This record gives sequence, structure tokens and C-alpha cells, in this order.
Amino acid sequence: AKNAGERALRLRYLRRIVATSDALLVDSRHTARCAVEELNADESRIRQITFPVDSDLAARVAARRATLEPVERLLYIGRFASHKNIQRLVIAFELSEFSRQGGELHLVGGTSEELSTFRRTRPTGRSRIVAEGSVTRDRIIDLLAGSAGLIQPSLEEGFGLPVWEARTVGLPVIAANVGSLPELITDAANLFDPYDVNAMSSAIDRLLLSGSRAPNEPRPNGPDLADFGRNVLAALTLVRSGWSELPSD
Repeated sequence: AKNAGERALRLRYLRRIVATSDALLVDSRHTARCAVEELNADESRIRQITFPVDSDLAARVAARRATLEPVERLLYIGRFASHKNIQRLVIAFELSEFSRQGGELHLVGGTSEELSTFRRTRPTGRSRIVAEGSVTRDRIIDLLAGSAGLIQPSLEEGFGLPVWEARTVGLPVIAANVGSLPELITDAANLFDPYDVNAMSSAIDRLLLSGSRAPNEPRPNGPDLADFGRNVLAALTLVRSGWSELPSD
């Protein structure tokens, strides 16, 4: 929200939606807790649906990786909104040894307005920082295939799809220790305080200066895209016949 008034209106709207809903499907335990604590949701009406694993994406990235020379590149995928913490990421990157050794930070996914704002306000420095707006799926595949690692520095995250997809394709990943991101990271050593640029910088160096290209997280477990769609439809159908019949995930 842009201001406190807008946030209050959004909360009021969401609480009304939750209060009049028969069921609430969420994609993380963090989102479920927020629904209870901030939206006054009935915990018994909440079910978590496991996010799908995109095996087609993994296969395409693996095939592309076999044809590309790896690049000393740290990749970020997502919006450039304030809660994504891009400004601190830039500062942390410029503090890193990885940056001093010529590594690149590549940011992708911002809207045209966000991209313009970033380019106008980003801290000045000598680091190699590339920023793109929305790109094609083929471009994302090239970036995932050729990068050394992915970072998710958000101050708040309801799920963390880029982390999930990076793990799916076997790309090393580090992330902030907030929101739902700790649910996606199996090793606490791969998490950092998003408010601490020195901690973030150290995490970047731990990830990218080890000399290993092996993923630091196992591939995630989850349904494929078709099964995910069927699971959601089955959940919605069960709401009509009796919500208590739907087991917890």
C-alpha cells in the first residue's frame, strides 16, 4: 500500500472477503499465519496447497545450460517494488568480494515504471549491475541456465516463486530469513537478515566464491502442473460437499 489509509482500506476489504468465504487456500504456512493474525481468518477453514514443480522448465534449463558458458552472475527475478529490497541488495552487492572480482548482478522483472525509478535512484558505483524489465520465458531460461546463483532479498514474501523455480532447475540460491522464504530453504546458512547489508554481502560471497556450481538446496518436492490443477479443483469441489473432508496438506 502507498500509505496508511490505503493499507487500512485493503485490510478492511480482505477481512470482509475472508469473513464471507467458505474456505481459504494458501501456498505457505506464513500466509496461513498472516490470514489468522491480520485478517481474522478461522484457522479451521484454511488449507495449504503445495506449489507445483515445473519439470518442463527444469528440462529446458538443463538443455540450455549444456550449451552455455557459465557467467559470474548473481540473478534476481521479481518486481522492483520497495518490499523487494532492491536498494539494499545493490549496496550489499557492491560490498561483496564477488563484485570486486568482476561478478555481475542481474535484476530482471520490474515494470517499466519500477525500472525507470531504479535507474534514476540507484546508488552510484563501479559494480557491474544490469537491470531489465519484463522479459520472455526464453530469456528467463537463458538467465537461469547461465547464472551462478539466485538471490531473493525481500523484506516480505508470501511464497517466493523465484526461489522455488531456482531450486527446481538446480541453481544455487540464497534468500532473506523472513516471510515464507525459510520454508523454502532447507539450510539456515543460506538465509540472511534482509536489513543487514553486511550479512547479505557475506551470504553472496559464501554462495558464489566457493568455486562450486553445484546447487546448495535439493530439488523441491511437489505435484506437477497438471496434478496441481486437479488438486485445486478437487479442493474447491470438496468445499461444496463438506470442508472437513479435505485433509490438511
